[in-house]
Amino acid sequence: MITLNLSMPVEKIMANPQVRQNINKLALQRGPIVYCLEQVDNKDDLFSLYMSKDDKFTIHYDQSLLGGCAYLKGTIKKVVSTHQLYNKVTPLTYESTTIKAIPYALFANRQPGDMIIWINRRCQQ
Repeated sequence: MITLNLSMPVEKIMANPQVRQNINKLALQRGPIVYCLEQVDNKDDLFSLYMSKDDKFTIHYDQSLLGGCAYLKGTIKKVVSTHQLYNKVTPLTYESTTIKAIPYALFANRQPGDMIIWINRRCQQ
């Protein structure tokens, strides 16, 4: 029996700038595995989430989640909504929120809802 242990740290990746829809967005990857956020784990309004290059994530394993899988958990920022359609230009207000990311290959196996891979990038202020 051969056991192979590979270092698979959590990395933040960005798309080629020619992919216009993903400009200024980041995704999470661990080794060859790309992760996504599902509404079932992360509440509503996934599109208001912002991640910085310095946000940290931990790796967890749950035998009961989707037949057993490693997921990522971390704290990023979420824009505090004013619930107005239009606002004057002012700095965005953020609050911290904990997210859970599962392997993209396993999404859409629980309940209907939004899913994102690419998370808005928050520049340090």
